[in-house]
Amino acid sequence: MPSQADPKAFWKLGALFGIISITIGVPYSICSNCPNIHKETSDLISNPLYLSLFSSTFGAIITLIVYKLFNESEHSLTRRLNRVKKTVSTDPQPTRVWLDGCFDLCHVGHFNAWRQAKSMGTQLIVGINPDKEVLFYKGPPLYTQEERYVMAKACKWVDEVVENVPYVMDEDYIVNNVLNPARFNCDIICHGDDPCLTPEGNDVFAVAKRLGKYREYNRTEGVSTTDYVGRMLALTKSHHNRPTILDDRNDEDDDDQQIDEADNQLRQVVQDADNAINKGTFQRLTSFMPTTRRLTQFATPKSKGPNQIVVYVDGAFDMFNPAHVDFIKAVKKYGDDHGEDYFVIVGVYTDNVANALHGENYPILNLQERVLSILSCKYVDDVVIGCPYKVSKEFIVNFNIKYVFHGTVNDTRPHLQAKIHDESKIDQNLNNFSDKNSSTNNSSNNSNLAIGPSLDPYEYVKKHNMLIQLQSPRDTTIKSLIQRVIAQKQAFEAKFEKKAKAEAQYTANKQHVEEL
Repeated sequence: MPSQADPKAFWKLGALFGIISITIGVPYSICSNCPNIHKETSDLISNPLYLSLFSSTFGAIITLIVYKLFNESEHSLTRRLNRVKKTVSTDPQPTRVWLDGCFDLCHVGHFNAWRQAKSMGTQLIVGINPDKEVLFYKGPPLYTQEERYVMAKACKWVDEVVENVPYVMDEDYIVNNVLNPARFNCDIICHGDDPCLTPEGNDVFAVAKRLGKYREYNRTEGVSTTDYVGRMLALTKSHHNRPTILDDRNDEDDDDQQIDEADNQLRQVVQDADNAINKGTFQRLTSFMPTTRRLTQFATPKSKGPNQIVVYVDGAFDMFNPAHVDFIKAVKKYGDDHGEDYFVIVGVYTDNVANALHGENYPILNLQERVLSILSCKYVDDVVIGCPYKVSKEFIVNFNIKYVFHGTVNDTRPHLQAKIHDESKIDQNLNNFSDKNSSTNNSSNNSNLAIGPSLDPYEYVKKHNMLIQLQSPRDTTIKSLIQRVIAQKQAFEAKFEKKAKAEAQYTANKQHVEEL
């Protein structure tokens, strides 16, 4: 489409033609209407050649003056003023925002809190409470202080992370550390609009409010550490004991009987899971409401650089945790160590595929929650939402992938690597189980995928030497996190019930706060 014409350009052009007409007409008029001018001079000026030269020179001078007035004043003068401004004033100082907390089981609510806090200024400093203070004020944390530090450090909205920050910051700590230019030099101290109280009922941020440094953001609805712990508590210990039939057996004569028994045991697991979820206190269905706005807030567009190499990592990424973060970071480092700049694409399995891989009533988080968690990680460049389980040639070509990375630690069901004679039947059991217990009604093609020992998701990439297996930096899995809950089940149950009441009261008194 043609660009809009500049009115000033037309005005200048008209002025230029007018000036040229005047410069030609005035000398000619003078020569024609002045009888007192000497005849030789009049003849000289009346000569067309000299008249043209005179008119051109006079017109050029006038045109240059007009150009200087209307063009130089708009552009050069602006540039000169900008240069003067730079010499007079310096760049504005960054606004440093402080946000501290426990941040246990780092989840979408925490990531969105950090995103909103960052929007209040230009730099975000996150303080992490130590384990002993979290235990005293809130109960046992599921993540250690080091794990919570790793999660905060990996968030793309966090600029600095400070450890060992007291749960209740007194005036001395705030003035001499948080606000002190020689320490953290923060301008704002923020927190969500949900109340944060000490066991005595005092406001944790009373000092910050009195000093006029406190700011508030909207708490993310439908997701919290309490909610996540509640979902995990709904999985009783019996749900995490594998049916013995799923072990690797050598007696092939009993295969048919074993498969029938496995079918019955899988059905029992389903029933037990349903009963656990529907038990009174722990009946907490997720109320998290992902929207397109939320997705665009988290999905900062990144373009692949001309010299970047596309690599791929896939998985369920349930309860996005330090093991996931460190592995993706290790992929980036692998590229750096080999002189290559990687553009990392992460594929996230649908709920159906994740359930077929992990069993029982997994995944704990639905697809949207898992995707948003990964999008918050600064080591991730792009995400495939609901990626195929099998990495095909078409998939590789479509994304121009050079390498596929896989770790040494994963949550895959043990029997998926077992040598069961009738693989097709056990695979069909998995399909039936997956379809019945998916946490969403996803209609992806993956929902009918037979996941079993006969299906190698990396068959194509192995054949073309594109698969790189890295040593997993951590051995943390979703199952090991569940074991932590089981080990302190009573303490977590008490913590859950206490927090659930506080959250119910907060929800009842909730007033709308515009999200940043």
